[in-house]
Amino acid sequence: MKWLFLLLIIPCVANAQFTTDPQWERPQRHYFKLGGGYVFPEKQSSGPMGAFSVGWRAKRLLMAGLGAEVLRMPGYDKYVIPAGLDINFFDFDMKYSPVLHAGVAYPFEGIKDINSKLYYTGGFGFSYMGESRKGVMLIGNYSRLEYEQVLIGGPAVKESQAIYSVSLHVIL
Repeated sequence: MKWLFLLLIIPCVANAQFTTDPQWERPQRHYFKLGGGYVFPEKQSSGPMGAFSVGWRAKRLLMAGLGAEVLRMPGYDKYVIPAGLDINFFDFDMKYSPVLHAGVAYPFEGIKDINSKLYYTGGFGFSYMGESRKGVMLIGNYSRLEYEQVLIGGPAVKESQAIYSVSLHVIL
């Protein structure tokens, strides 16, 4: 009877050892994306930029969260910080995958004569993901910054600035 019991329990114990494999572990749902790049404004000189995002990833194709960028305000010596929604579509399970990036934000700036209204961005790139769902993304973006410039003794003039950027992001 003792041997019969051991013969029945050994396969159960052997199968239990396999539940520690990575395929059985629950993947991390949160992410932190940190990056930097170079911006090419339509009307002004180019310069560096930084970006970060914190959020949640779905099982396979969607990564969305709150993010911010830091870039020099085109035509000024001060920085603008667009903060808002950051959305990325790509396949986490593939080692190399195309990326579709979109975002909308409210731009914060410290310039007295400018009232920023809206910042939106969209782009396309590629990602490289490791087995631990950590990786890098290289993205080319087209962004638009809409703002009002307050003229001395005159009305506010609505302006729009196209900004092109190339950035590399690390996903943790």
